[in-house]
Amino acid sequence: MLDPLALAVALPLLGALLVTMLPGWSRTLGMLAALATTGVALWLTVIVWGGEGLRSDLGGWGVPLGIALRADGLAAALVAMANLVALAISINATGYFGAAESSRKFWPLWLLLWTALNGLFLAADLFNLYVMLELLGLSAAALGALTGTREAAEANLRYLLVGLLGSMTYLLGVALLYTAYGALDLELVAEALTPGPVAWSALALMIGGLLLKSALFPLHFWLPPAHANAPAPVSAALSALVVKAAVYLVLRLWLDLFDGIATLPAAMLLGLLGAGAVLWGSWRALRAERLKLLAAYSTVAQVGYLFLFLPLLTATPDGAERERLLTALVLLALTHGFAKAGFFLAAGLVQKSTGHDRIRELGGAAQSLPAATFTIGLAGVALIGLPPSGAFFAKWVLVGQAIALGQWWWALVAMAGTLLAAAYVFRVLARAFNREPTPKCFLTDPRTEIPALLLAGLGVKAALVPLHGWLPQAMVAPAPVSALLHAVAVVKAGAFGIVRVVYDVYGVEFAHDLGLLTVLGVLAATTIIYGSIKALSQDGLKKRLAYSTVSQVSYIALGASVLGPIATIGGLVHLVHQGIMKITLFFCAGNYAETLGVHRVSEMNGVGRRMPWTTLAFTVGALGMIGIPPVAGFVTKWYLGLGAASAGAYWVIGVLLVSSLLNAAYFLPILYRAWFRPPPEHWPKEPVLSKRLETAPALLWPPVVTALLAVVAGLLAAAPFSPLEWATLIAEREYGR
Repeated sequence: MLDPLALAVALPLLGALLVTMLPGWSRTLGMLAALATTGVALWLTVIVWGGEGLRSDLGGWGVPLGIALRADGLAAALVAMANLVALAISINATGYFGAAESSRKFWPLWLLLWTALNGLFLAADLFNLYVMLELLGLSAAALGALTGTREAAEANLRYLLVGLLGSMTYLLGVALLYTAYGALDLELVAEALTPGPVAWSALALMIGGLLLKSALFPLHFWLPPAHANAPAPVSAALSALVVKAAVYLVLRLWLDLFDGIATLPAAMLLGLLGAGAVLWGSWRALRAERLKLLAAYSTVAQVGYLFLFLPLLTATPDGAERERLLTALVLLALTHGFAKAGFFLAAGLVQKSTGHDRIRELGGAAQSLPAATFTIGLAGVALIGLPPSGAFFAKWVLVGQAIALGQWWWALVAMAGTLLAAAYVFRVLARAFNREPTPKCFLTDPRTEIPALLLAGLGVKAALVPLHGWLPQAMVAPAPVSALLHAVAVVKAGAFGIVRVVYDVYGVEFAHDLGLLTVLGVLAATTIIYGSIKALSQDGLKKRLAYSTVSQVSYIALGASVLGPIATIGGLVHLVHQGIMKITLFFCAGNYAETLGVHRVSEMNGVGRRMPWTTLAFTVGALGMIGIPPVAGFVTKWYLGLGAASAGAYWVIGVLLVSSLLNAAYFLPILYRAWFRPPPEHWPKEPVLSKRLETAPALLWPPVVTALLAVVAGLLAAAPFSPLEWATLIAEREYGR
């Protein structure tokens, strides 16, 4: 019977031997080995995740004499991630190196590194962990020097020396344990280990050596130059896999070997170093001038997050909470592995295409290299920790457990690191999207009756009066579906379609000459006022929100009806802002219904005391709909008003003022009831935070996140990556300014 554990190590090793003996076939043989190894790794993972732990004694020799391999859930997760990333890197390398001489040098070293990775994740004894750790460091240093530059040689020589020092320090700790207990198998040593000078010394030596290998602050000095000067596929492997292997070994020793003697002060020290890594690495990434150097310092920061979990794991007793913490830690490691590999490969594509990776010279990259820019943006979502990335859920657990244990400072570090990550990721994206204005595109001239039919159909979809009747009736759908209908997809598609037909088919000047803009403006204004008045008369919460949608979506059409770029900006940006605010409100309405059985405005007395976070999110959405700064809705109405004034359409300003007063009239009574009226008797009497969350997490976090986005969109409206900036670019292109 085939042994997946042995094959996971043997196949890449065999591939390394074959490509060394047959260098002319290196790419073909290397890819075959990569595919076969990945297939075995996924097979192994499926077996373990099916509930079967694996253990194999190679050659039939059992402990303590034999070489043992094992795979549990932690090892299987890392093996799956490492092999999928390694396969992607292999595919990238076939194009990156081509048929050059460096390709023949790359494949043997790369497959040796792959062997070491799988061997390290699966090894079950301390000495073979050392062997794999050493092989990993040697092959990684050689790969990093493949560019042949002086800078790469110096950086990787430093990496090699630091790695050797770390490995020897780890080996010294292993020697202490073997001298004291006469065994190297992890399970045997863990059973025999007792607190004392030998165990504590071994812990310090082994963990200290691995901290060097994992580049934890302040021992990170070797990592940025080594990663930044390596070829892009190698940089991806170093950041996503090699550093992660050392962190995995720290975690494995901490949980499996030293769990009984690792003290909370020691864990606090590692957490403190992790906090330093998060803040210092993020700050240096923000100041980096090169894209790959930014990614390298980001790796320093992301490794720090993993060490923030150690004091929390040490302070949490065995049980569901500890399992949840461990799951979050592994999820964060997996997310970072995939994201950072993608980031480095995209950075390599940028460097290979432009001849450099200087951030200040990346203007226009979004046009010339859209796939690379998209990859960087997608990886950035994970590095920041935005939903729905795995990093968001991992950080959510980290912050929640830190607060629950009274270790709130780790939560502050995580949030500060998240903001810094957003800053350095958006810095790159802002530069990539910053381009010289392109010549105005002159559109074709299909002046037929067909566009009018398009507008009529889209008017139905956008729920303009008198074609709005279907929308309030759709509010009976479940809250997520209502949110989709009212905030994201259906009516927004209709409003967006109206804008596209006016601008791209008719053209604004021709539409104005036909009187089409006047008709559209009157319909939009009528819908805004009518929807607001109808909302004011509704007691059903979701029905009030539905008529509010009838009103709010028409701001988009109103902006399109005013001739001029400023009002156009207001209408376009409302596409985004209204979606964020309305989805927040419908999420909150769903929370009230699911948690308290509240469906009507008249039933909302005191809900703010029982569900403060949900009600705070509802408050943000409501204030945004009214147009109160700093929420995003203010930006929309400000630009619509300025645009109307500049175009001489002062009646639009009157519509905006009346509609804002009506918005306040139907939202403020809800907020007053929620926050200031006493709750009814039939609600539970438990303290708000006795169960830590006021409702199920899957219900609570979406409105909180979208409410935060509504505030951020208002506060950062002038930022180069904001929806307002995109709307401005579109308006300038349309009006030729």
